[in-house]
Amino acid sequence: MKLNPARCWRVLAVACALFIAAMSPARAQTTMGKKYQPFDVKPGLWQTTSTFTIAGDMPIPAGMMDKMTPEQRARAEEAMKANMGTRTVTTSHCVTKENLQNPFTGKECTWTLLESTGSRAKGNVSCEEEGMKLTGTGEFEAVDAEHMKGTAHLVSTAGGRSMTTDDAFTSKWQGADCKGEK
Repeated sequence: MKLNPARCWRVLAVACALFIAAMSPARAQTTMGKKYQPFDVKPGLWQTTSTFTIAGDMPIPAGMMDKMTPEQRARAEEAMKANMGTRTVTTSHCVTKENLQNPFTGKECTWTLLESTGSRAKGNVSCEEEGMKLTGTGEFEAVDAEHMKGTAHLVSTAGGRSMTTDDAFTSKWQGADCKGEK
């Protein structure tokens, strides 16, 4: 597998988005014997603006950097340094009724809800994919059926490298039609 810093960034952004989506179930969940109240949000097109602060070393599976030429390694290191710092990203994504009914899907991730009411949720996530491990916590609030906000703290590790990502986001329902998804 080739190292693709842009793909690493996208994997991280997708992980954050999945974490946000998975923490907003539309039905009661039971975890560790506790019953949680669902978020009451609308399905459809949602626009999320996230401000990420990324620090540390880009996690790279063991041995991947060793397989690169010195020039490839230098370019990869430069690209990784360019991804550090703070940036704001706005994305649109479709949330279906099915997503809301069963947001806890995926073989690589384990989701644990710690607290949930009709308007607030808090939880943890742990994922492993392609030699990378991601753990995190998040707190989320459904301001109303068309607005959400929250924070997430993620730690990614691989190949002896560790990177932290802190995310503050706001999401706004755009409409029932998902044709504007980006």
